[in-house]
Amino acid sequence: MSAMQKEEMDSIKEVVRLIDELNIELTRPGFDRTKLEMSEKLYKSFKSIYYNTKKDHNKMLLQRKILELHKRIEDHRHRIASEQKKDKIRLLVSCIDQANKALDYRNLRLAGKFYTDALGVFSGVEFKSMGRKVVMAKHIKDVHERMVEIKKNEMHSECTAKLNQIKTILKSAVFAYNNKNYENAANLYTEAKKLYSDMPDMYPGLKADAGHEIESSKNLFLGNKLYSSRMIGYAVHNTNYGSSFKEEHNNMENRFDILFNLVDQMHDHLGKNEVQLCKDKYAYSLKLVNNLRDSNNKNMILNELDKIYSRLLILSEIEKTMKTESKEDIIRSLNSISGLHTKHAMGHPDDRGFLSFVEERHGILSKMV
Repeated sequence: MSAMQKEEMDSIKEVVRLIDELNIELTRPGFDRTKLEMSEKLYKSFKSIYYNTKKDHNKMLLQRKILELHKRIEDHRHRIASEQKKDKIRLLVSCIDQANKALDYRNLRLAGKFYTDALGVFSGVEFKSMGRKVVMAKHIKDVHERMVEIKKNEMHSECTAKLNQIKTILKSAVFAYNNKNYENAANLYTEAKKLYSDMPDMYPGLKADAGHEIESSKNLFLGNKLYSSRMIGYAVHNTNYGSSFKEEHNNMENRFDILFNLVDQMHDHLGKNEVQLCKDKYAYSLKLVNNLRDSNNKNMILNELDKIYSRLLILSEIEKTMKTESKEDIIRSLNSISGLHTKHAMGHPDDRGFLSFVEERHGILSKMV
């Protein structure tokens, strides 16, 4: 035997010894994924040595040892995969149980967290049978349905509470108005309108009742004014604004009441996309607001006028974009609308309905490019 052959034989014996040691390690408890990954790397190294060994009885021995090692590694791989699958199913069941317990205490935030976790775990589980998968999917669906039902009940309670609150506030507003405390009446009326705008649309009947209460109170205010709505209508639609009306108006004690009505009318016009009518009334309102003394009500009117002006800018830009054919001009207008939308959102974050409307229109106009 040559020195080279002896060296090769010694090398193979060393590899066989290492394989035997690894096989013994594989039989010991506590063999985890980390050890499995290390064993797979060694297995690949042993295979490489095997392919480079000359065909003789030593190679046959090495082959047998490598096959034994491969079988043990595969057994451990299947065992670990099975344990991980069981762990995932246990985690899934735990998430569903925790979500249901949270819902028992009507804790939607915590239930939502466990529900989301359950969805994530469920998507990563390989079920042995379709039946088991269907059962777990139903448990998750049941959690979602419970969440929706509780949310509906909470929103119904919230709507009912806001409706009652609106009624109480409007009673106070009418009382203040009848006692000629117009500023307080206006503040209360505005507070009621804000509560109405914050009511969710899930229960239209309750929201309609609230809207009816607000409309009835507004009509009561207008019906008891020292001036009529006909006179206000003449003032804002007549671009010349006759001097007789101006003189009579200048002698009025409650200019704020006119502005209060004008702001309502302008919001109605914007809701109907009557931009020009709104612009006419806005221009007249600016003249009137300068005659008001500084007060919280003046600040409130100025804030509403700022909101209306911001809306007018956006609506005008949308209208212009819809008539534009040049792609470059459309892109510029879309950028302008985005900037105006951002500014409006920062100045009037409560104007959610209009902001959503602008986002929808922006999406539609974007398809024109």
